[in-house]
Amino acid sequence: MKLTFIDDLVDGMILGEDIYDKFDNLYLSSGAILSKSLIRSLGRMDLDYVHIVEKLVDNGEKEAIIIEDHLNEEYKKSVDSFKRIFKGAKIGNRVVSDELDDCVNPLIDEINSSNNIAKRLWQIEMCDEYTYDHSVQVCMLSALIGKWLGLTEDAIKEVSKAGLLHDIGKINIPDEILNKPDVLDDDEFKIMKTHPTLGYVLLMNNKGFAEDILQGVLQHHERYDGKGYPSGAKAKEINKYARIVAIADVYSAMLSDRVYRKGKSPFEAARIIMDSSFGYLDPYYSMIFLNKISQFYVGNIVKLTNGDIGEIVLIQRNEPARPLVNVEGKFIDLLKESEIEIEEIIYW
Repeated sequence: MKLTFIDDLVDGMILGEDIYDKFDNLYLSSGAILSKSLIRSLGRMDLDYVHIVEKLVDNGEKEAIIIEDHLNEEYKKSVDSFKRIFKGAKIGNRVVSDELDDCVNPLIDEINSSNNIAKRLWQIEMCDEYTYDHSVQVCMLSALIGKWLGLTEDAIKEVSKAGLLHDIGKINIPDEILNKPDVLDDDEFKIMKTHPTLGYVLLMNNKGFAEDILQGVLQHHERYDGKGYPSGAKAKEINKYARIVAIADVYSAMLSDRVYRKGKSPFEAARIIMDSSFGYLDPYYSMIFLNKISQFYVGNIVKLTNGDIGEIVLIQRNEPARPLVNVEGKFIDLLKESEIEIEEIIYW
């Protein structure tokens, strides 16, 4: 990454930092490929220089520098590794903390090395089984939130393990409930609600897990207003890791397709998290998460509920779920047009 004067920018350079306008709204996010029009816009923003990470090569024809993407490969390896651990625990094998390093460490390396990991996370080709995909997604999102909160490297690793293992107690839930292709009835849900306690007991008996990891597993369904389970803990009574994992768990679950419903768009999920952040989830952690992850949506092509298709051009910092969308030169401010929602992301 290097500083490059605005006058020296050329078509195809890749931005290495987030750019905000004078109102402190995100204008361009790190990883954006600069076009001539974007360079002209930057020139009007009273900037002397920006950080650039890569440049496209022009030898008569445009050639993109190809950076090998290890994320899909590492993700699939982690899913396979966790699947073995999960199935082994189901037949009585010990869950050893050190064994989880094979799942966690490569993913954390990707998170630490990539400025665009939040966007790339949702470009991963999912595997076939929700339980394992979801656990690895929650692992990565928990690590990402930990990074954004400024946790130490050791703490990021621990919270990622709590995310990976948050549903490990489901090995003791009957398959007919766990794999039911429909919403659970009240009795089935009572049984499902035992999985945090079952997971805590399993890991505690296996030893080798830090208490914060155990509490992250036990309390990830506790809620900020005290209406969660298993114990009804509230606010700061809930372990820090559990409050992080809860956000990652909710976000991943809402975006995922299930047999009985289609996954929500990231913006609908963001709106739900924002609406829930003062009763359901930690409000401070939620706003950090939403502000950070929404930065990666600038430049995405989206379909609106009124049928329009346009490009996200600006994220409102205080309302990240209500961006400004350019529809063929007409700007639709979703903060003002409250009846219009983002239905889906067509292109990341």
